[in-house]
Amino acid sequence: MFHSSPSSICRRRPAFTLIELLVVIAIIGILIALLLPAVQKVREAANRAKCTNNLKQISLACHTYHDNFASLPYARSHNNLRSHSWAVLILPYIEQGNLFELFWTPINGVMTQNHINDLSNPAFQATGALKVQVPIYFCPSRNRNGVVYTSVGYPPGPDGGGACADYAACVGTTTNPAANGAFITTYQTGVRFADITDGLSNTLMFGEKHIPPDKYGQDPYDNTIYSAASFVSMGRTAGSGGLALSPEDTSVTYWFFGSTHTGIVQFALCDGHVEALKTSIPGSVLRLLADKADGLVIPSYD
Repeated sequence: MFHSSPSSICRRRPAFTLIELLVVIAIIGILIALLLPAVQKVREAANRAKCTNNLKQISLACHTYHDNFASLPYARSHNNLRSHSWAVLILPYIEQGNLFELFWTPINGVMTQNHINDLSNPAFQATGALKVQVPIYFCPSRNRNGVVYTSVGYPPGPDGGGACADYAACVGTTTNPAANGAFITTYQTGVRFADITDGLSNTLMFGEKHIPPDKYGQDPYDNTIYSAASFVSMGRTAGSGGLALSPEDTSVTYWFFGSTHTGIVQFALCDGHVEALKTSIPGSVLRLLADKADGLVIPSYD
């Protein structure tokens, strides 16, 4: 019969020393630090792709609207607290027909503008339509930390306001925002593709809005996308001032386009394709892209 020797019975399994354990922990920490930027880069690439798709879907919705009404959606119905924006008009074309019905269906005693209910009326606000956040209106890279509401119009309107958004229609250049963009500020007037004589592929339609993180839900940078009372909520100009260089850029105003994507701002052009414009693009070139019919040659900006 085999008998274990005393030495074999007392032998113990070797263990990590404290120094060895600290070395392993340090190595794991270094590996995590090396991996984290790669993970963040992959996440941002996915967010940017989603943002691209959002702009694509919004622009295609406007194309479908144009097919039905022979013009793009108008930017706004008027400039008061009752008025609605393009973001209401395209709801049926982005699979938000039920939400559109809340804006469209008549309510006893509620006035309308072009068949859309008065946004400032308490009876309409009670439907909750203004507070519905449409996912396609938000860039996933812009962390709004939950629901952000603001007042109905600027100056602030009655009651609890509505859902915001991260995209805005290009209403022209800083020189003449009322007349020369794919969207114009004339009430209930939509631009026809035939009016965009510079070419649909050369004219900005929508872009990401510059909103500093501490201005989310605050006039005049950010307001409900459904209302046109606060004009810069649903529109932006693009001109000699260029693009916001970063989300925290406080040297520019609420008229600017900007994003949380490093070094670029994404735009949908009138032919439906989406481009990421570098924040270093000359303001003079950006102005040419914002003007639908100036007849000028746009220089290379890649």
